[in-house]
Amino acid sequence: MNIKHALIIIITLIGLQACYKTPSYPIEPTVRFSAFEKPNEIYTLDAGEGGNLIVEFTDGDGDLGKLNNQDSSSFVVYRNLRDTSFFHDNMYVIPVIPKKGTTNAISGKIEIKLNDALFNSYLSYFVMKGISIDTFTYKLYITDRAGHRSNEIVTPPIIVKIP
Repeated sequence: MNIKHALIIIITLIGLQACYKTPSYPIEPTVRFSAFEKPNEIYTLDAGEGGNLIVEFTDGDGDLGKLNNQDSSSFVVYRNLRDTSFFHDNMYVIPVIPKKGTTNAISGKIEIKLNDALFNSYLSYFVMKGISIDTFTYKLYITDRAGHRSNEIVTPPIIVKIP
């Protein structure tokens, strides 16, 4: 009876292991827009509103994000598309991403804080244009530590106003 139970357990474990497939992604990272998380439909500058731009990523060789706290070679590059002569590329350093399991392939989400510091440069844009509200979209991509560049995406619009 014990050998029979042991055999059933072994066959079940082998079957379960065969069902789990290790994720396989290309070595170039990929990025996909997930969401804007904000407290209101309109983001108000200097109102203390927080929020996040959330993107999902995959990377086949797992070299996305900081290697350690001193490293800054993996980042999100984003640009406001509203006025490309006024707005330039910005960079957000991707934090350390811990490995899970035995594979190098990683996937997950990156949350970029939307805060007043990000939008402070927009005050001069609003003043220059003589407006108090505008709609912005961002083009972005990510890079890994090896310098591989992901696909480019464009976010849905976000409405920003000055108080």
